[in-house]
Amino acid sequence: MSDPELKVTDKRMFTREGELREEHRDRLQGDPAPKDCLPPATLLDLIGLLAQSVAVSLGGEEPSPELARFHIDLLEVLRRKTDGNLDAAERAALDDVLYRLRMLYVEKTAR
Repeated sequence: MSDPELKVTDKRMFTREGELREEHRDRLQGDPAPKDCLPPATLLDLIGLLAQSVAVSLGGEEPSPELARFHIDLLEVLRRKTDGNLDAAERAALDDVLYRLRMLYVEKTAR
């Protein structure tokens, strides 16, 4: 009952033995993230990354207040260590994010 027109092609990257297949080698040889695809990293990117971690830690089906508190503490360390080296916009953004995340933390853990 097999169809003579049907052709099955194995597109997996690795063989059963765990070896990379030849057709995938060229694609993986180069730089996985070309530098021209990513914008330069900024302090606001770092603040956003840590803030997002807090939001994820406090949301979802299994919240982790301890992990959220850790990321808030990391932002506070960043604020203290960069004191005097931030421009007004960076300082305002960091202070605002810290305030909002602390309020969110209190709201989520006060139950």
